[in-house]
Amino acid sequence: MTDSIPAFIGELTRAANEIERVSIQERGALLRRAAITIRQFEGEFGELGNSSRVKDIVDASLLPKVIHNDEVRNSLLHAAEMIRLHHMAEQARNSAIDES
Repeated sequence: MTDSIPAFIGELTRAANEIERVSIQERGALLRRAAITIRQFEGEFGELGNSSRVKDIVDASLLPKVIHNDEVRNSLLHAAEMIRLHHMAEQARNSAIDES
């Protein structure tokens, strides 16, 4: 999973920056993948930050055609940031394990 995380963060960021060209179906799929990824990390490491933001991301994934582009963009960027933080925590943990 960890090898594909930087690529997924890039995908979320690109979609946010090009939101007008991202289909409604793709928006929903990206947000669902992001929510699943964040929850997997939280299962391993616990929450890093505000869990209500994960609920917001899940809600946005269910309603991508109803919410405004700015809201979808913000959800994509926030998801990318949360995943990046979890990925950094995972790398730090693995590094500490390797050193012991």
